Amino acid sequence: MQNFFDNTIYLDHNILVDFVNGKSIDKIKELENAYRFCYSSAHLEEINNIRGKNRDQYIEEHLHVMDRVFKKNGLRPTRHNNGPIEINIISEKPRQVLKRVIGEDGEGVKKTEYVVQIQEKIFESIKEKGQDVSSDITFDVMVERIISELPIMVECINVQFPYLAIEHEYSMCLDDQRDREAVIELAFRIVESYKYYQEEKSKSKIKKKASSATHDVSHAVYASVCEYLVSDDQRFVEKCKVIYYALGIQTKVLNFTEFQELTLNNNIPKQ
Repeated sequence: MQNFFDNTIYLDHNILVDFVNGKSIDKIKELENAYRFCYSSAHLEEINNIRGKNRDQYIEEHLHVMDRVFKKNGLRPTRHNNGPIEINIISEKPRQVLKRVIGEDGEGVKKTEYVVQIQEKIFESIKEKGQDVSSDITFDVMVERIISELPIMVECINVQFPYLAIEHEYSMCLDDQRDREAVIELAFRIVESYKYYQEEKSKSKIKKKASSATHDVSHAVYASVCEYLVSDDQRFVEKCKVIYYALGIQTKVLNFTEFQELTLNNNIPKQ
């Protein structure tokens, strides 16, 4: 499995939005000489989705904050020689990544359709086993169900989505970024199917939530090679904690309050 980069912090997009809206970045200033704050294409995909008459202004505001917080610490999948595709830290300005993301804008639709199909397969699997689906499911039980359901979902991927085929046992395939993304995405669908820290329902926002779920997965994938993931969305925090634990990923997941307690001596609350 690809190990995380020491002294790296991945900030979820909602933290970036808070900074754009005026939240103090004093904690960033305090830690930036000891930690690298990293961003990914997932941040730029969300920025590219901004709509409205002030779109250009909002995008510039986001890019300005990204330049200040992340500098050039971009996470990007790369392949060395004939080895696996790994996520590495590449020196690249967010503005450059945005141009690349705009050129790939159509991929989001395809991925949303894939998410819906996988979700349906998981529901079928749960129904066949007659397992309880409850919003108060415990952490330990959720870990067990992720581990038991993943092999079934991997088989489903290999049959129905051959271009995403996972060639290795899921616990061993996290070296390759493509397999890592597929497995983490499956784990998210399993967690959501069991209503673990379930998102609020809104029929009028189903499509928007599918897109948001796709971005959540992308952030979780990139953050999985960093030492810390910080998010202001407690549901996302709890989902990442259980998924990372089930997959053996060592990234520590913090909410913003816990992040505020992070010091240069790594004195943070226990996970």
